Amino acid sequence: GRGDALLALSSDGMLSEWDPVDGRCLISTNPSAPLGGDATALAVLPGRRHAAYGGRFGLVHIVEVTGLTLVTSLTGAADGCLALCARSLGAHSMDATLASVSAGGRLRVWTICRQSSSSGSSSGGEGTTWRAVELRDLGVVGADSEGTR
Repeated sequence: GRGDALLALSSDGMLSEWDPVDGRCLISTNPSAPLGGDATALAVLPGRRHAAYGGRFGLVHIVEVTGLTLVTSLTGAADGCLALCARSLGAHSMDATLASVSAGGRLRVWTICRQSSSSGSSSGGEGTTWRAVELRDLGVVGADSEGTR
């Protein structure tokens, strides 16, 4: 298999995988077209074998970095996703947090768990799925008790 890859999400919603050694585009897709809105946010998940992307289509999708194959979709972002951030819950943890902010400033945090299927490889690539364990809606960022900034 290939080694590291560079992922890019362009302003027109194209998600691309690039070879960082020779600069070739390995695969490019517009995941937004059938979803009804442009992809606007991208975050690489812990382990660097999966990435999450979101947009105005109300879901956050997790794909394998190599090949951009859809692994799962997270619900709970009905008003879209403007930005994403991912981090591991610990050095040896299979769990991670994935935070999204909507265009309206609503902050949501998923706790997600990486699970390897018995038929998949142990490398964290093929055969790996992500499952949402918890979704916390933390409200609008920067709003005080009266709903103003």
